[in-house]
Amino acid sequence: MVAKMYNRFCGVHGCTHYAEEIHHRMSNSKGNVINYPLFINSPINLIPLCIDHHNDGTVLKELRWNIKQAEMFEDYLIGMRKGKKYV
Repeated sequence: MVAKMYNRFCGVHGCTHYAEEIHHRMSNSKGNVINYPLFINSPINLIPLCIDHHNDGTVLKELRWNIKQAEMFEDYLIGMRKGKKYV
């Protein structure tokens, strides 16, 4: 599903290679899974990458979400689950 959103290409702007890996923008560590259960495996936190970009530590750092972003998305997903309407 995530790769389809990017037409099966790498999610790094300007890259024309096909995606071969799905990367968590915020690590799916045990602590993050506990603190942000809806967000961690949602499409918001996943990005398809080609092998070159998945192995490039500099690119991975640039793609990372921070704690404030994770909290915001988790709150949004909780609200959506409860039927909250966002305009």
